[in-house]
Amino acid sequence: MINKIIFFLFLVFTFNCGGVDPGEKSPSSIPWISADDWKLSGSYILSKYGKIFTVEKGEGEVILFLHGFPTSSYDYYTLTELLKKDNKLLLLDFLGYGYSDKPKEIDYSYKIQVDIIEDFLKQKKVESLIVVAHDYGVTAAQEMMSRALDRKKNNSETYNLKGVIFLNGGIFPESHKPRIIQSILASSFGKYITPYITKGMFQKNFLEVFGEKTRPSQFELDEMWKIMNYQSGQKLAHKLLHYIQERKDNRERFVSPILSGSIPLLLVNGSDDPVSGEHVVKRYVELTKRDNYVSLPEIGHYPQMEADEKVAEIISNFIKQLK
Repeated sequence: MINKIIFFLFLVFTFNCGGVDPGEKSPSSIPWISADDWKLSGSYILSKYGKIFTVEKGEGEVILFLHGFPTSSYDYYTLTELLKKDNKLLLLDFLGYGYSDKPKEIDYSYKIQVDIIEDFLKQKKVESLIVVAHDYGVTAAQEMMSRALDRKKNNSETYNLKGVIFLNGGIFPESHKPRIIQSILASSFGKYITPYITKGMFQKNFLEVFGEKTRPSQFELDEMWKIMNYQSGQKLAHKLLHYIQERKDNRERFVSPILSGSIPLLLVNGSDDPVSGEHVVKRYVELTKRDNYVSLPEIGHYPQMEADEKVAEIISNFIKQLK
């Protein structure tokens, strides 16, 4: 117990002090709405695990947006505003994230999350779609790709996965470089630390993965923290981070669809991301020998926030190429 207390005090001192400053203004092209307004823009579907927060915008080509750890679908607000004119946009908060329910006694596995996604698509009567995925959402998208290929082999397709766009994420576990705090939270010490995660800890570690010139404003940070705290969500971080080990345990299942090239794919990568930046693109090219990627210099881990207009243009062009 003494060792745990000492370890905790070390964390508080180390991760709650110093760090980079927020941007003086948002890098996004459209003003952000508040967390409360974002919640009002959505609705809930029921799953057997709890209520799932969803947002629907526009009409046209169906695009499903999958967010990352530790945030929510709110990450995509400005990007989806840019794309809603010509597309039907579907967003959801994963179970345990954002405004979705956060049951305590549950295994937050990728299988459960993708089951919920597919139930959402069924409720919305989606027959075909494109997926845009970021961070943890990349893992969910990789499982969707695997399931799609499995069903195609068995002639049991439930929807047509027309294409996938990966924003920064750990598509190859050997190339993923988690932050120190993520590794600690995912360890056996995590459950002792998560009850004491502060806004200062979140802000310090969050800002470090952005480009130097494209950090979010204090307003965005405040609203994201507010959403993360819905139903004390920050206290679940140690459980949600199990996906890091799941990626390693299921590498073949997650990577095989990428290597096969059976589903149209595009990487959109912020090069300055210390977690899954330029080094992930290099690994992708090494393994696939393909050039279907777009590198964004001086952009960090959140291209959808740091370069929303450019990412919107890339997504629109990708859709045109599929037609």
